[in-house]
Amino acid sequence: MSMSSGRVALSVVGALGALTGLFALVISGGMSHWLVFGAVLVASGLLLLWTGLRGPLPGPPAWVAIVVLTVAGLAVSLLVVRERVCCMFVYHHDLGYPWSWLLSYAEAETMPAVEELRARAADLPKHVHRGRFVAATAFWTGVALLLVLPVTLLRRRPAP
Repeated sequence: MSMSSGRVALSVVGALGALTGLFALVISGGMSHWLVFGAVLVASGLLLLWTGLRGPLPGPPAWVAIVVLTVAGLAVSLLVVRERVCCMFVYHHDLGYPWSWLLSYAEAETMPAVEELRARAADLPKHVHRGRFVAATAFWTGVALLLVLPVTLLRRRPAP
């Protein structure tokens, strides 16, 4: 019995996601955002792997829901702010979860100048960190998969 290319793709992506999540858990060092990231990728990767191998395939409405939830997760994650001062008065104002992917920073000469930067952090120029954006997108896609695929499985369960 041969598998369709869609099932093969789901299985491969699921296996890669689960392995990436395991790697994140191993190197987490107990940091909570690494642990959450790794756990979500392992769980969603295994669910996607199982769906590719044996489960019912999600239909177009499920994929639309996954995309919408992923975008919503990325948008809501911008409410998480990480601020820090380092390197002799460089102020960092980063947004996103689990990875800060929308970044801004500025340099100052004194600590009072850093406080002025902090007061107007919204005015600092921002840029997207591509690698962190990809990781955050993988995380929020995993969350969306964990929310949508079980509903798909329950709806497509054959009647007894």
